[in-house]
Amino acid sequence: MFNTFKKYTLIFLIIFLSLPLISTAMDNHSIDSLLTKEEKEFLAKAGTIRVHNESDWAPFNFNENNSPKGFSIDYMKLLAQKVGLEIRFINGPSWNEFLDMIKKGELDVMLVVLIK
Repeated sequence: MFNTFKKYTLIFLIIFLSLPLISTAMDNHSIDSLLTKEEKEFLAKAGTIRVHNESDWAPFNFNENNSPKGFSIDYMKLLAQKVGLEIRFINGPSWNEFLDMIKKGELDVMLVVLIK
């Protein structure tokens, strides 16, 4: 049920925790050298990922004039650009609806989530 969620969460966490290395690699244009073969294969197959976009959680994740904005949004866009992912932001559902979408595989990434 959470298989897709776990895969995207794992790749996001790996890249997030590797930010200092990624930053250096970006300067040297060698991000490819930081990824494992499996990570490269996963990214090649991922296609467009669906990312949640809150309506009103500024400054982290919000929507203004039908445009996703915020720190988390900017970070996700930068990360996607660096690893070659396409993003489609999903806005409109409530928090519980987003959680249901993750469970059903209708959403790939939820930003800034703490699961206890």
